[in-house]
Amino acid sequence: MSETERWITEREAEQQAAHGAYTRAQIREMYREYTYRQWLAAEDWCRGYLLSRRAAAKGVDPESLFSGPAHVAYARASEELKRYWSEVEPRLTLAEFTEQITGQRSAAAERARQARGDQENRQ
Repeated sequence: MSETERWITEREAEQQAAHGAYTRAQIREMYREYTYRQWLAAEDWCRGYLLSRRAAAKGVDPESLFSGPAHVAYARASEELKRYWSEVEPRLTLAEFTEQITGQRSAAAERARQARGDQENRQ
């Protein structure tokens, strides 16, 4: 086996080990921590204006915008928050986050990216 083949084999083995390195529960906890940190950063960047007027009047919890379906989050988000997601840090669904952590592509993450693009194009 050549040096290059050995290097490729080692990288593939490392990648394969990473795929099973986390349980679903661990990934969900990491995602919860990620969305909490993103919420705090967005709160600061948007100076507290995370909700649309309608969502604020209905008493929507601003933290709820950072997980769940994109169409719901974008419908309830302020213009400042939408700008934050497009310019500073994109909003990730659990499927997208899982894909980043594990390195395994998924149809659910692809649908989430497509939905986010659709929402951003409506703005």
